[in-house]
Amino acid sequence: MDGAFLEQNAEAIDGEVDEYYRELFKIQKIFNQKVKKMQVEQEEKERERKKKRRLAEEDGKSPPPESDEEDAMKIPEAVNIINSTMDGIKDFKVIFYFTAMFKSCAGFPCLNPVLDSLV
Repeated sequence: MDGAFLEQNAEAIDGEVDEYYRELFKIQKIFNQKVKKMQVEQEEKERERKKKRRLAEEDGKSPPPESDEEDAMKIPEAVNIINSTMDGIKDFKVIFYFTAMFKSCAGFPCLNPVLDSLV
C-alpha cells in the first residue's frame, strides 16, 4: 500500500481492509460478550443489595449502609477504540470506492483537477 495513489492495486487494498474489518468485528464480539457478562454481574449485585436491605427492614434492623463507591459498571475503553476504528474503516471504504470510481475515469481530461486533488 505504499506509492502513488493512482498506481495502487484497488483489489489488494480492498482485501486487506476487509480482512482488518473482519478481525475487528471478531474482537468486538468478544468484548460485547464481556460487557454483557459484566452487566449481568452488576444486576446480580444490585438484587443482592436490595434483598439484604429488604430483609433488614423486615427484621426491624437498620438497612446496611450504601457504599460511597458505587459499583458502577465501566465499559472497557477497548470497546470505544474498536467502534471508532470500525467507523473509520467504513468511512475509508466509502472514500476508497468513490476515488476508485474516479480512477477508472482517469482518461477524461475534465476529471484531472478532481483526481489531482485526491492524490
